[in-house]
Amino acid sequence: MVDPETARGAGWRQAARFSPGGAVLEVGVIGSINLDTIQHSDGRRSDSLGGILFTACALAHLGRGRLRTRPFARLSREIEPRVEALLRACPEVSLD
Repeated sequence: MVDPETARGAGWRQAARFSPGGAVLEVGVIGSINLDTIQHSDGRRSDSLGGILFTACALAHLGRGRLRTRPFARLSREIEPRVEALLRACPEVSLD
């Protein structure tokens, strides 16, 4: 883990880059995980996961293996299997 004093002084990118062993920075993302209903112009409806999942996945992707995100949200049992399936494709996001 990156030393907090180093991260504050040098900026997290520099701290992670120069830390011994290439430490992975962990970032918590707080908010809601939603199941959005999309109404298309042709009348079709579809569902899609949204909320902080977009932020957590985008940050993890941009971190290129040096950043892990941990979403903090209440998760409905209804959508839990869909969230877990989505996150299997984004291993840098952890629900642990």
